[in-house]
Amino acid sequence: MDKKAESALVIPNSLPALQALLDNNNIMNIYMGSGLVEVGADDFYISGASYNALSELEKQAYTWRPYAYLTVAERNMNYSNIYRVVFNANTVLEQLKKIDGGSSEIYNSIKGSALFFGHMHFINWLKYIVKLIKVAMLNITS
Repeated sequence: MDKKAESALVIPNSLPALQALLDNNNIMNIYMGSGLVEVGADDFYISGASYNALSELEKQAYTWRPYAYLTVAERNMNYSNIYRVVFNANTVLEQLKKIDGGSSEIYNSIKGSALFFGHMHFINWLKYIVKLIKVAMLNITS
């Protein structure tokens, strides 16, 4: 586990580089977690035309219908996104330990952002997994 995932990886080693890692909007915000969790949430409503434009998997998630399977691409999209955010946040926290400037406002802002992103996404992942475990337990006992 101490090995780098890939020897060609560039590890950021300055405060601006670590901030840039957290500012990667596609990873840290847009693809911030399992899209199926949000699609299945009850905090929004979509029109019939929008519903018809959804993929079959998204329709099933939106209406809370069980779905038989996820393709490899769908599984990767919906689970790996959370790990990307946590990986970036953990990388930032790990690298911050190696940088002098532990009391500066910029250092503390970067650390706070990394802690927020990492914990928020890990908690979202746990909530999703707990739901899956509950469903599995219901299926076992019924």
